[in-house]
Amino acid sequence: MFDLVVVRVIFILVLVVSAVFLRPFDLPWWQAGAGGLVLGAGIIFFEIRLELVSLKRLIGGACGSVMGILGAFLMSWCWIRSRRRRKGVSCNWPCCCG
Repeated sequence: MFDLVVVRVIFILVLVVSAVFLRPFDLPWWQAGAGGLVLGAGIIFFEIRLELVSLKRLIGGACGSVMGILGAFLMSWCWIRSRRRRKGVSCNWPCCCG
């Protein structure tokens, strides 16, 4: 149990130190460090909650996530293809009106 706590503390410290040195969004060092601390605590909280979930629910959630991403991809693909086929429609997007 103690070794798991040590690993979690080291993980949070690595996130805090990397956030202070990288300074995302050009934040001051103390705000970046606080953001790294919040992010690390959130990840640890999520990991603790994840230990309580059964494998069956984890697999179901992963499959649902993949299916949702594929569905969004198919919808955007169909939308882009339908925009290409229309004649006389002004389009300023070089990715789909080529």
